[in-house]
Amino acid sequence: KNHLQNGIQYPLQRMSALSYHKNYWIQHKFKWLLQRFPAFYIKVQMLRYKGKRYQNKIIAKDSDLVIEGYPRSANSFSMKAFKFSNGDGYKIATHLHAYPQVIMALRYKVPTLVLIRHPFDCISSYAALRAQAKGYEKVKDTFSLSWMLEDYIVFYSALKPFKGKFLMAEFAQVLDDYGLVISKLNEMFNTEFIPFDHSPENEKAVFADAKTHLSPSADREKIKEHYRTEMEQLKQTETYKKALSLYEFWTS
Repeated sequence: KNHLQNGIQYPLQRMSALSYHKNYWIQHKFKWLLQRFPAFYIKVQMLRYKGKRYQNKIIAKDSDLVIEGYPRSANSFSMKAFKFSNGDGYKIATHLHAYPQVIMALRYKVPTLVLIRHPFDCISSYAALRAQAKGYEKVKDTFSLSWMLEDYIVFYSALKPFKGKFLMAEFAQVLDDYGLVISKLNEMFNTEFIPFDHSPENEKAVFADAKTHLSPSADREKIKEHYRTEMEQLKQTETYKKALSLYEFWTS
């Protein structure tokens, strides 16, 4: 049997139907519904992480900065490089990977940096990271890349009405000259954050202090090739074209 998604047949022989549909409805559809109510969504996340260290990464009125984006868009590098230059004294809301974090930051008037990466590279990298964590053969039939594309679309579409109220930085800009990105953030929000000196030595130091998911991985690159092949198949779908159009909207 095959599952039809965006006009492409995906094999279901080794797929747990229960796991597949549970992932879709809970990780995607339910999340999309909750995000329509940003303040409520943030409250849910605060309760979810109450008493845990991650709670400090959720937007609050006393946050000093927001660094947010879809997964695999240089979120971790941005946060760690900022701390490398500015220390740990700032309260940074980050890694929620949901647009309500940005909307609430704007309501609270918190300086906000949003990150974006080309959907082809972003989705294939995110899928590879998930597969690496649990094993490619184990998880490859429990989710669809088209769901991730839909998540990408939901994230960046919801922020379109707020264009110009936060700084948008593209993946390559962050990895090429993050100091310039911070300088632009300072100019936009009248802040005095110390820009990252993007020397090879400092970049190496940031990666050295990072967890596995930030650092390059030969194993993950091998897995990524499987997902690149799937992404090539998705290029002709309306979902992919919409995601690409959004990327061009934000980076043109």
